[in-house]
Amino acid sequence: MKKFSEKRLFRWVLKFVHLSQGFFLGSETIGTGAVVNKPEQQFWNLLKDHLPGDFSRIENYAESGMPDVNGGWIGNPYWIELKVCKNKEKIAHPKVLCEDYQIAWHARRCRHDNNIFVITKYHDKIVAHKILPSREYRLVFMVTKDKNKWPWAVFTEWFENEIQIIKE
Repeated sequence: MKKFSEKRLFRWVLKFVHLSQGFFLGSETIGTGAVVNKPEQQFWNLLKDHLPGDFSRIENYAESGMPDVNGGWIGNPYWIELKVCKNKEKIAHPKVLCEDYQIAWHARRCRHDNNIFVITKYHDKIVAHKILPSREYRLVFMVTKDKNKWPWAVFTEWFENEIQIIKE
């Protein structure tokens, strides 16, 4: 039987309590009680005010690979996998940024759902790839921060239009 240190057990219990109360947001709690935001959490905080409709950030430990955000707008569901990238070359290839179990989820689900995206932040750029039923990751949007301001109106308008495209 695996032995748990007191600190590790405390972290596990804390995560369990957060999950059972439905407000665990992907931050990591350390022994002192301080919360350390991960880059992906910071990206989520930046992005969430500019998504249309109703949505939820998901940290799912029961099903590996499920994207970070599930939402719906005007009867159209959507899924978003959030990524923060430090390598300029990788932003063009979202499969490199995703874990194998995430790619498997995308492949399984894209046959049934037309609105699955990988949205990546790289310094002053936000890049979005849509996962097509053919399992291709197609670049559908890119925006650059202009004079320390993100053009959120452009992003929101693009996203609203993109998730309304109906499968033919």
